[in-house]
Amino acid sequence: MKKLFYLAFAAFLVVACNPNQEKTPEVKFGVNPSVITCPDKGGDYTVSLTALAAWTATCDASWVKVTPLSGEAGTSDVSIRINANKESIESSAKVVFTSGSETVELSIRRAPKEAPRLSVLSDMAFYTPKEGGTYTVIVESNIKWSISSNTGWAHVSKGVSQNNDNITVTVDAATIPEETVANITVAPYGEGKEAGEQVITITRGSTDATSLVVSTEVIDAPSNGGNYSVNVESNAKWYVYTSWENDWIHLTNIEGDGNGSFSVAIDPATSSNDITGVITVEEVTSYKYPAVVQVKVTRKGKEKASLSVEPATINAPAEGGEYAVEIKSNYGWTASSNANRTASVSTTKGDGDGTLVVTVHPAKDNDGDVSLAKITITSDYGGEKAYVNIRRAPKGYITLDIDGKYEVSYGGGEYTVNVASNTDWDVVVADSKIATANPTTGSGTGKFKLTVHPADNSENWSTMVYVKSKSGNVKADFLLFREGLPVVSYEFHPFTIGEDKQAWIAPGNLQYQPSTNTWRFALTQYHYCGDANRYIEDDSNEYTGWMDLFGWGTAFHPTRMRDVSSAYSPFADWGKNKISNGDSHGYTNITWRTPTAIEWEYIIGNRGSRQNKNLRGYATVNDVHGYVFLPDDWSLPSGVSFNAAATDYDTNKYDAKAWRSMEAAGAVFLPASGFRYVHQYQSEGKSASYWSSSLVTSSTTMAHCFFFSVPKMGQPVTESNLYEGHSVRLIHVYGE
Repeated sequence: MKKLFYLAFAAFLVVACNPNQEKTPEVKFGVNPSVITCPDKGGDYTVSLTALAAWTATCDASWVKVTPLSGEAGTSDVSIRINANKESIESSAKVVFTSGSETVELSIRRAPKEAPRLSVLSDMAFYTPKEGGTYTVIVESNIKWSISSNTGWAHVSKGVSQNNDNITVTVDAATIPEETVANITVAPYGEGKEAGEQVITITRGSTDATSLVVSTEVIDAPSNGGNYSVNVESNAKWYVYTSWENDWIHLTNIEGDGNGSFSVAIDPATSSNDITGVITVEEVTSYKYPAVVQVKVTRKGKEKASLSVEPATINAPAEGGEYAVEIKSNYGWTASSNANRTASVSTTKGDGDGTLVVTVHPAKDNDGDVSLAKITITSDYGGEKAYVNIRRAPKGYITLDIDGKYEVSYGGGEYTVNVASNTDWDVVVADSKIATANPTTGSGTGKFKLTVHPADNSENWSTMVYVKSKSGNVKADFLLFREGLPVVSYEFHPFTIGEDKQAWIAPGNLQYQPSTNTWRFALTQYHYCGDANRYIEDDSNEYTGWMDLFGWGTAFHPTRMRDVSSAYSPFADWGKNKISNGDSHGYTNITWRTPTAIEWEYIIGNRGSRQNKNLRGYATVNDVHGYVFLPDDWSLPSGVSFNAAATDYDTNKYDAKAWRSMEAAGAVFLPASGFRYVHQYQSEGKSASYWSSSLVTSSTTMAHCFFFSVPKMGQPVTESNLYEGHSVRLIHVYGE
């Protein structure tokens, strides 16, 4: 301070000693500079303050710090620290220096905060070859920012940076035969979100395209199956598989990488049906569009059994004799006699065509009647049978022969039957509903008239007609066959089965013939197989009749009779099979399936705006008890009535003619076909259960079915063990 004083005094002396020199204005109290203009980031500044006496400083803004805030006379350096502006407007402040009664001001102007900036100066989209590479992302910014990749094959050198920086992006080589895309995102980190994010798109080229070629796309196997090898040419990994339904196709060496081969073993046919399956070869390198080729496999069915005998009848005298029977067969066969005392065979086994010698033994004195025997020849495949009927005359022989063997159309008619005999005789028709005889008695050579009644349904019917001697117990007989009415060809009518979903209901219960592996709809809506269902053997194809009670989901194992539920899962829909008369009602290429539990509830419950309680009820059709459903567009035909409130089967009763008019209007009839518990057939004509395709929730042993009995419906959609045998009525859903 003394130094400043001496300097000021010396200056005063100089001026005083030189009165002619121009005087320099004396600075008594001032600040230099008097104005500070700073950017938004603020800063540190120094000003020079000159005062003749002690001074103090004050500031009107908290963002300005003054150091020191006071001082003595003389010239002093004052530090001004200005904090960064956090607002987007310009700000100003004043620092006031006071010395005695005088003041000077330092004006400060601070620029508004700069808007956040984030820009990528390098390419925003680029293509890299399949080999990958290294690339630089140039970023210009005034804020802190992050950079990230959305995929594992594009890597960034660091994740967070600030202000301007360069980032390295490393792209791995491609491993799949298709282009892939990565996104590199540059985004504000922390403050400055309004600067927005920038996305860089990297497209990486693919590896070489997948090549997948098989040496054959068709395998035609004979009925005895066989073994095949299929070569695979590929530049990728591959896998071979087939559907679980194709359990007759066996695959080995099912995986490969590049060129290779796999083996196919085909089981021999067990039925006469041709069968087709598909083997799929699929490339497994690509996750999005794998290359796929298929091999179609067709196996011929076994040739149907052909079996005939000549002669089919032997009329032997009382003395007996030997008779040569010519057998024509394309399989091995077995021969047996049902009465070895009367007739025996020379051999019990044969293979293909052959000659069988039948020995008819002489009658004994006490054989007073005609002796009958039957030789049965059974094909080793399919159970096809042929018969040789033997009649051996007794001593004191009575002759009796007839010329009848009739096949009659559904319209019936009258036929004359000639009788050749040397005794009195009677006529007996086993089923008088089919035909009656007149007269029913005669003597010697004569004839009678056989009246065959017209059919009243579409079932084929047969009955035996016997002519018996009044003495001596001699008889002759023939089979009378009458065909049924032609199946009605009618328009299917709509049934609502869900929201905005309608279906047709099949024209009869589903039926299956094991010996021929044939599926069909029952020939009438009121037909069912009944007691025949108890004679099916577990997983056997020997039964030559028809069955219609199935375990759950047995489309591919219809004769399964095991009493464990695990043998019936997963569900296989019966509609997947070829139904022999499935297109016989005026439509072609109809697809059928089993209703779900919810769809049964729609059919039984409300359908659209119609109250379904008026569209269903108990009924008897052609003497068969059951349940009737009427379509959404139901209109009652003239001449018939329907009472939906019936609590028994007999209130709504229709003969064959009346029912034909009902079903022509769309009525559906479900017969009370009973059910099967393994091999026990129960409740015929009293109740019925019809499968759905739906398992009971949280169960692997129970499924839903539609059930009805009298006197009331109760809970129509109920639960059943998977191994119980129930009826199946399929539906066709519009648009499926």
